[in-house]
Amino acid sequence: CIRDRSYIAAEYIIETVGVVNAIMYNEQATHKHELVDVREQFQMRKPVAYIKLAEYTYQEKGRLLATACLCLYMVGSLCIKCVSASQALAKTVSLLFFDSVDGLQIKLGFDPYYIASGVFIIFGTLFSLKNVQNTALLQKVSVVVRFLSIASILGVSIYSINTYGATPFSELPAFNLSKGPQMFGSAIFAFMTHHVLTEVLQPIRPSDKVGPSLVISFGASLILLVGISFLGVIAFGKYDNPCHDTFPCKIDPLYSLNFLPINYIGEIVNLYPVLNIATFPILVISLRVNMMSLLKSKKIPRGKTITTETIIFTLIAVVPVTIISLLAKDKIKLLVDYVGSFAGVAIMLIIPSIIIGKARQLKEVKFPYIENIHESFFKHKGWQILILIISFISMILQFYVKIINPTQGGGGH
Repeated sequence: CIRDRSYIAAEYIIETVGVVNAIMYNEQATHKHELVDVREQFQMRKPVAYIKLAEYTYQEKGRLLATACLCLYMVGSLCIKCVSASQALAKTVSLLFFDSVDGLQIKLGFDPYYIASGVFIIFGTLFSLKNVQNTALLQKVSVVVRFLSIASILGVSIYSINTYGATPFSELPAFNLSKGPQMFGSAIFAFMTHHVLTEVLQPIRPSDKVGPSLVISFGASLILLVGISFLGVIAFGKYDNPCHDTFPCKIDPLYSLNFLPINYIGEIVNLYPVLNIATFPILVISLRVNMMSLLKSKKIPRGKTITTETIIFTLIAVVPVTIISLLAKDKIKLLVDYVGSFAGVAIMLIIPSIIIGKARQLKEVKFPYIENIHESFFKHKGWQILILIISFISMILQFYVKIINPTQGGGGH
């Protein structure tokens, strides 16, 4: 359900970007006294910051709302990526060199998480000083390792089922409504792409291939997520032993740790959360660009340029993340629950469903006879209303479970 709504909202973002690019193109042509090429109206010439989409459609109020939600979400998301990657990195190194997940900590005399966190943040920050296109090599390497990790997870799960047997139906973990908040928050983070869509999709040429690319991406990720989840429950749902040095074991909250005791494969699979080093710069860059856009900075870098403002805004984004990550290493579930269920819902579902209505009005006023090549298939207003209703109901339920009655809803500390 969340995946379907996420996809519809992503289409809304792309359609809005098309309208905003058309407006910017016409304003630039008018300013330069150039002729307007109708075929170029809705092309994605420039990435448009998420905040700018809200500003073009709802002016200052939209800009402030989008900024508040985006900053809360992205700081939380960066913290989660840092915590999960640092935990996986520390345990993988410990197992690799000391044959135990606690070996490195015993050797050092303190938790190696803090060293791993520092390494992760330093490298992530260095890659964040330019723009998304300048992280292309890092993204390509991460794609290769990511697919190796996914293939290993699927392969080992199937091996475990064949060797140790599948979990009997009667022993499968029952659906637990009290875990709904965790599932909801996790799903938001798993499916969230909306705040960086313009940066990621803008280089695609021709521009009318953006829609099909989105369909393929969402479809492939859905199949992989369902496959990994289904096989994981069937393979490991019957075990109660913790995942330290034995395999198979019960499903760990950080699922990659289920494979850690397996030589070589365990190290590969646990590189999966460490691959957040590839998405970390994208989030930092997006947050930085949106903050600079909020302050109407004229020095947003568009290439390999590193300016003083770039460094300052990158540090403004990274320093709070560093502090929270060091203090909240054992609170990753809370971060996922709270940030995903509120700021995440607003960014992924509510704001796109609101701004698309205004964007369509602007399109009809300014370009009534020109087709928007990025127009969403879900153009009936009923889709917007449905998404908004479901989103607000979800937030109310999450508020009740987490704040009003946390002991019954699994949202307590």
